[in-house]
Amino acid sequence: GSIVVQPPPGTFKMLPELVGKHPRLHFTAADIPAIRKGALGENKFYLDAAKKAFGGYIGKDKPANPEDWKRYLYGFWGLFSMDMFYVVENDRRALDTAKKWALQQCQETWWIADALAPMDTLSGLSLTYDILYDQFTDAERAQLRQSIYKGIEFIAQRFLVGQYWTNDYQNNHMQNRIHGLAHGAFAIYRDDPKLDVQKYADLAISQI
Repeated sequence: GSIVVQPPPGTFKMLPELVGKHPRLHFTAADIPAIRKGALGENKFYLDAAKKAFGGYIGKDKPANPEDWKRYLYGFWGLFSMDMFYVVENDRRALDTAKKWALQQCQETWWIADALAPMDTLSGLSLTYDILYDQFTDAERAQLRQSIYKGIEFIAQRFLVGQYWTNDYQNNHMQNRIHGLAHGAFAIYRDDPKLDVQKYADLAISQI
């Protein structure tokens, strides 16, 4: 197997207009009117499908250390859906659910590990931090950043080993490592001077 190496500092550069702004990972505030229009119009199929799959979880508590596929639900699929239900429909119950799940996730450490659900949980937490940024208090944002940073620190080490999957880009574990590291590093990039994620963002973009 080949070994991934840390790329040169500054390999990743964020567009200046995105630094300090949220959301920024997949869309900006300027894009939200078009997203809402599409979700309630020509793209309503996707909204309906998400609500059919995850709408029943709105208002429900997240169990501690959920089992099996529900780790994806509370950590990524369902959590991201709650984020977007709020963006598209201004659903305050979905907003409250997403915030509760995300902040509870910050109190848990099971997902800071080397497996698919933990990697996806890092993405889900990062997306929620980015999309709902203005809906969290300063203290809550700091809590989220600390948790995301711990996840980033762990998952970054899984790139720098000489196992067969390190440079096997067809392997879904590599894909999940990349999207977990990238979402996390890009979400909190330069939001807190005490949490320097430049080398992690560099690694993520080099692997992308």
